[in-house]
Amino acid sequence: MKILFFADPTLIHTQRWVKYFIGRKHEIHIITHKEERISGANIHVLKYVSNKFLYFLNLPQINNIIKKISPDIIHSHYVTNNGILGCFFKGDKPFVVTAWGSDIFLESNGLIRKLITRKVLKSATLITADSDTLCREISRLTEDKGRIFNIQWGVDLREIEATKSISAIKAQYNIPDDHKVVMSLRDIKPLYNIEVFIKSISIILKKYPNVVFIIKYMTMTYLEKLKNLASQLKVLENCRFIGFINRDELINLYYISDVSVSIPMSDSTPITLLESMFAGSIPILSNLPSNLEWVQNGVNGIVINFIEEGQLANAVLDVFSNRYNVKQMQLHNNKIVSLHASYEENMKKMENLYIKIGSDKYL
Repeated sequence: MKILFFADPTLIHTQRWVKYFIGRKHEIHIITHKEERISGANIHVLKYVSNKFLYFLNLPQINNIIKKISPDIIHSHYVTNNGILGCFFKGDKPFVVTAWGSDIFLESNGLIRKLITRKVLKSATLITADSDTLCREISRLTEDKGRIFNIQWGVDLREIEATKSISAIKAQYNIPDDHKVVMSLRDIKPLYNIEVFIKSISIILKKYPNVVFIIKYMTMTYLEKLKNLASQLKVLENCRFIGFINRDELINLYYISDVSVSIPMSDSTPITLLESMFAGSIPILSNLPSNLEWVQNGVNGIVINFIEEGQLANAVLDVFSNRYNVKQMQLHNNKIVSLHASYEENMKKMENLYIKIGSDKYL
């Protein structure tokens, strides 16, 4: 089957999605404005990318690409940009849209954006999202439930196996073997409340001084501000600010983290949450509907009602003080992720949907 994606090939979610279908011997094409190589995929880079007002000049190029490929399915990842292109060029071909969360929760506000979002969603043959919460919001926008499917990005269960030395991994990051580790799962953007995370550190250290806090970052905008905050609070020595890392390094961080924190103001289902849960890290989350789909407060993690440093610190301290049966939480999370968030199973589900809406010759 020929599947044409409008997607950003530099993003790990896109890469993992298309690699599965490349492995299943489908012919994969990606139309994008970013240069990137994905083994087995045909990448078509658009000419005009520097000025959004010239972006419409790409339309003839896109039209020629689609005519040449003659795809069986067109699939847009992200509703409010790639979805518009997919909607415009789909013609009579099956059209799939995958919502990523922010495109629905944050970028569909305002009359014009809402009308565009509804147009794209209503034009789709089927729509996928990675949480029931996001699916419900899409259903509200489209007034339709039958075309919406919960497809997880998925955890590669074989990739995340506890076979490595925790001590050796800690040593790589200059973390003493007897220190506990708390990791922030999200990037350092205002949405994810990393300032609250850092402010909670001084409270935690007063009771448990042997703790190291990992702050991952992909963007640099707020990095110095956060480092200065940690310095002002005299907790910088207990922080590890870690920039871009590869998959193996990220998985290593899951293994050494006793607690993982994700406290955004808005969210769908972050894959880092599910991966860390499967690796045995106890999640502490903000009280969002999408988080409650995976974590029940006090059963397999902790949910804080207010995004505030005192509540976050108390939640971490509760885990460290053995208020909860950590081993039972870990077993619970391993089972949940294995049953409902397997990468292999979710991509099989997606392939069946492609086949269902695709050409009869693939049935």
